[in-house]
Amino acid sequence: MPDVLIQALHAQGTTGLEVMSNNCGVDGRGLGVLLADGRIAPVTGSYAGENKEFARQYLSGELEMELVPQGTPAERLRAGGAGFAKKAVARSRTSPSARSRRFSRRNAASSSRSPLVSPSRSPASTSA
Repeated sequence: MPDVLIQALHAQGTTGLEVMSNNCGVDGRGLGVLLADGRIAPVTGSYAGENKEFARQYLSGELEMELVPQGTPAERLRAGGAGFAKKAVARSRTSPSARSRRFSRRNAASSSRSPLVSPSRSPASTSA
């Protein structure tokens, strides 16, 4: 963990940091220091972690998080280093409330559909 860099960013007063990390640190250490002061805007990660402040901010809608499989951040960094444009990487960041609205709409749409029923076969259609 780059503690010296994190401390320098904190001391400098940098805000609006977009973080890509497997987690968001722990309370009072690492990225948790920047998170507690509201310096981090969106987070892309593969593990929500055990940071209580992170959980509080995320659940209250103060913090965006894109939860991705473990290899995705590494691949995005590799692609960026190879010169692929950031916009070429599809990202879908939503707040918890937007996700639940989308989930609710999807469930409502699927429940209104009739179930898939296989057509009945008549004896005439089965003979060759």
